[in-house]
Amino acid sequence: MKDTCLEDTELYDSMTSVSGDEEEYVPDSNPDTDSDSSTDLSPRKRQFLDSLLNPGSDMPNECDTTTPGLDTHSVTSEFSVEEEPCPEFTVEEEPCPELTVEEEPCSSQDTSDSLVVSSHQNKNGKRSYDKRNYCFYCRKPYAKMARHLEHVHENKVEVARAFSFPKKSKERKRLLEYIRNKGNYAHNATVMESGKGQLVPCKRPPKEAQGTDFMHCAYCQGLFTRNVLWRHMRVCRLKPGSVNPKPGKNRVQALCAYTAPVPSHISRQLWKVVSAMNHDPVTEIIKNDHVIIEYGQHLLNKCGMTLKSNQCIREKMRELGRLLDNARKHTRLKKMEDFINPAIMEMVKAVKSTCGYESSTNTFAIPSLATKLGNALVKSASS
Repeated sequence: MKDTCLEDTELYDSMTSVSGDEEEYVPDSNPDTDSDSSTDLSPRKRQFLDSLLNPGSDMPNECDTTTPGLDTHSVTSEFSVEEEPCPEFTVEEEPCPELTVEEEPCSSQDTSDSLVVSSHQNKNGKRSYDKRNYCFYCRKPYAKMARHLEHVHENKVEVARAFSFPKKSKERKRLLEYIRNKGNYAHNATVMESGKGQLVPCKRPPKEAQGTDFMHCAYCQGLFTRNVLWRHMRVCRLKPGSVNPKPGKNRVQALCAYTAPVPSHISRQLWKVVSAMNHDPVTEIIKNDHVIIEYGQHLLNKCGMTLKSNQCIREKMRELGRLLDNARKHTRLKKMEDFINPAIMEMVKAVKSTCGYESSTNTFAIPSLATKLGNALVKSASS
């Protein structure tokens, strides 16, 4: 044991005084010898030698760091920290609230509900001539279009040609009507692209109507209702003389749909394929859903522009349109994007509804349609 109270010099001096020679002092185990040799030592050195011979003996009082009269057991018990058992940490499992999905208006749904056609108004039983047409050159509405063209745009070629004819002549009326229709057509195209606003027809209806009930004439670009469009095209003033109109309302509407403003997300070639469809809710769904449009463009690039391939593309696109139409009626799926990562049962329910599934007999009215819809969904997700 190292003694911190004695210096090294004292230790060496004590050893030399005991032995008297250079050899190290080795105490004898005989008690007589020990007592004889220790008579000449000082008490301090004797205690040091005793500590070397008996390591378990107490240290001198000078080196004792404990305070006399102080019980060490009481001190340790006073400052000891009692280890209390840690309470178990329990987490109360609260019931997870059900996930409620708010149905937001889908952008791919029919946005033509915001397109309206204002009706004519009567004041005191008399017709009020408050209709305004849009100028083709400055894109602003005016009540007196002929006067505006004559005073502001008289240097334009078409305007100068129209005013070169005498007043109240048929040719002058025809050319001014064409300029007026072109301005309204440009305004209507902008409104259809934005999806909101009022359309300007050639003849305003007695009641406010929706924009889907109107179509532009393929010859004069005037806006007419679908029911009377075929009748107007038979007597249109701007119809070329070499054109022989084919009978039937659907063919007339298909021709006018192709000449209508092309949406920005549809190519001109695909628009020719889509415009040949009969006008119904399925066709409107196809035009407004970009996933079905991309699927049709994929098929068009693969098959090419032929009569047979165009008919096949229309059938495939209408299959997805019918699927989406039934999904909106019976499920929460509102657009084709929802079919890519859907709730599986919702998609199965929509397919069964489209294919005419009978749960009592476990049969489909159109069994092959389910397989076709599955292949179409896979291709539309990968395209």
